[in-house]
Amino acid sequence: MVLIESKSKFVHGLVKTDVNPKDRQNFTSCINLSDDDVLVALEDIEGSQATQIYLRLLRSIVLAYVEHNTPLIDRIYHSWFGVFLCRIWQTWLHVVDETEMPECHTDERINDMFITTPAHFSVELNAHSLLGICLLVAQKQLPESALAISNYHSQSCESTFRLTRSTSGTFSSIVNFTIAQFLKRAGKLSVLTGTENQSESGQLKCPLKFPKHHKR
Repeated sequence: MVLIESKSKFVHGLVKTDVNPKDRQNFTSCINLSDDDVLVALEDIEGSQATQIYLRLLRSIVLAYVEHNTPLIDRIYHSWFGVFLCRIWQTWLHVVDETEMPECHTDERINDMFITTPAHFSVELNAHSLLGICLLVAQKQLPESALAISNYHSQSCESTFRLTRSTSGTFSSIVNFTIAQFLKRAGKLSVLTGTENQSESGQLKCPLKFPKHHKR
């Protein structure tokens, strides 16, 4: 809030609603807060070192999993930067002497000074999953399209699940299936999607046109 009140919006690009603690699911505000301009502007704000580190963690997560143009090697770097930053942060909270803590935080619990457990697990699991996917692609066990990490968001996952359910057929009442059945259907969708992408990019000698409303 000090940054917003002391500097022009043209410097940091933030508004007061971006730092509203009641709206914790505002993804746009998250992107705005993790912008490089905000980090640069915070360097002139006294006592903002902890905020800068937290926003750098947020920025690394965005670069690793959200940005479309991040090179793969940078995705790996930023994903593990977030992992080790969280580990160091959590370890420091457990070993630091209470006398070294700022007075404004002496009465707070350790858990209140760290990110939530689900968020911490997500940072760890996503980094390990990313590295695992890279290894499987290198071993030719997964196609290179699996490295499109920025497409692994909730909307695409929900869309894939809806499409797998739609493969049951018009007159079928079966809407649930096992993991093995899901993977089998997802494999069929992968082949169909690959054919569609090749057709749209002109790689097929006899291109096929898929209606946008066509359920796969």
